[in-house]
Amino acid sequence: MNVIDVTPRPAAVSAIVRFLQSRLMSTLGILFILTALKWGTLLFVVHQYETVIITRFGKIVRTVTNPGLKIKLPVIDQVHRFDKRILAWDGPPTECPTKDKLYIIVDCFARWRISDPFLYYNRLNDERSALSRLDDILGSETRTAVAAHDLVEIIRVTKGRKPQRDEELEKSGTLLPSTIPEIQLGRGEIEKQITERTRQKISDFGIELLDERFKRSKYNPAVAEKIIERMSSERHQIAARFRSEGRGEAANINGQKESDVASISSTATRNALETEGKADAEAASIYAAAFNPPDAQEFYSFLRSLDVMRAAFEKDTTAVISTNSDLGRMLKSMAEAVAPPKPLLADVRSWPGSKRYSQFNREALAESLSAHGIRYEHFPELGGRRKPKPDSRNSAWRSASFRGYADHMETEEFRKGVERLLDLNGEAGSTAIMCAEAVWWRCHRSLISDYLKSRGIAVMHILDANKTEPHPFRSAARIVNGRLSYERESLL
Repeated sequence: MNVIDVTPRPAAVSAIVRFLQSRLMSTLGILFILTALKWGTLLFVVHQYETVIITRFGKIVRTVTNPGLKIKLPVIDQVHRFDKRILAWDGPPTECPTKDKLYIIVDCFARWRISDPFLYYNRLNDERSALSRLDDILGSETRTAVAAHDLVEIIRVTKGRKPQRDEELEKSGTLLPSTIPEIQLGRGEIEKQITERTRQKISDFGIELLDERFKRSKYNPAVAEKIIERMSSERHQIAARFRSEGRGEAANINGQKESDVASISSTATRNALETEGKADAEAASIYAAAFNPPDAQEFYSFLRSLDVMRAAFEKDTTAVISTNSDLGRMLKSMAEAVAPPKPLLADVRSWPGSKRYSQFNREALAESLSAHGIRYEHFPELGGRRKPKPDSRNSAWRSASFRGYADHMETEEFRKGVERLLDLNGEAGSTAIMCAEAVWWRCHRSLISDYLKSRGIAVMHILDANKTEPHPFRSAARIVNGRLSYERESLL
């Protein structure tokens, strides 16, 4: 049995219910969900190398450590990311005195990581604050440790090290015997002390210090200058002794060199004379073999005739030379070799003729162009007036004639025609393409221009005697994987 609720509702409540159940509210709800998904206000990603803390109105509501795709409340929930990986601290160089009153500049670095993200966020909030706090604490501990030890403890690592000694300089009195004081701890132990003290102080910030190292230690510039002068004096003394020994060794080497040079020169002269004698004999045999054949004799006769003409003709001499003579044929071939190439006019009309304008007929046009030094060539394989295929892929063209020519461009006949055009253009140097249509955007030569431009060939349109413009791709043209296409672009 069906039960029907006949309880009357107020008119305002009924209007609100109808409005909430309307198609407009459904559409707005879907748009809200899609917008939230698109801009990431609902979802966020936790990477393997990070920990995420979610805050709501500034208060921490949860901590996420497992990687993956997570959900949060849009707008009111804020995501704070903290790196789990080992981070680097590179502090500024610090000038501090040692226990033995020597001023040095110490440059340190350390490695640290976030051990407690909750505490880290409450105390420091971000990495910049953490680095600032590390600057203060590590800098202070470094200065304290350096001031408590001698310079040798900061510099050296190994114990029982013996310095390199030059006994001869020590015997001569120019260099005093040197000793290196023993160390008690060394740089490694001092670095461990700094690490342990700093680790205790920064544990309240949710930070774990892994280690701290001295990257570089150097003297204060004022002290370093005096030390360098003393080292330079010692090195100059050692260098003077080496120079003295080098001069003696150089004298021995020069004496041996003179002896070797004389021996090598004598041997080289003898070998050169032997090689020259063999070369003269081989050249004589080559000349004899070259002038014996009939062709060689004829060529020699031609060279002799050139020598005679060079001696007989003066600067203002006029001579009549037959084209059947050797010299005439040679001059003719030279003139053909240096003649400039003829420009090419490529006719891409399917029927190269005109009833109204007979001067544009194929034979008349070829004859008139030849008189002006221009070569004419008809390309029926590139001609227009093509019918489209029933299953044509070139649907971007609305015009049936352009779509038919685009189908023709996919044939082997068109490819061979373009290759012939490019080969003739290589011989001519410059080529003009003509058709019956005056403006290029109404003619199929615009599609030919698209194809040539897609292959990296520059195409210019001649608008009148004084104006040209580069060819732009037609609106239907697209380059897909480096090839020209007239297919309609899919909307999916």
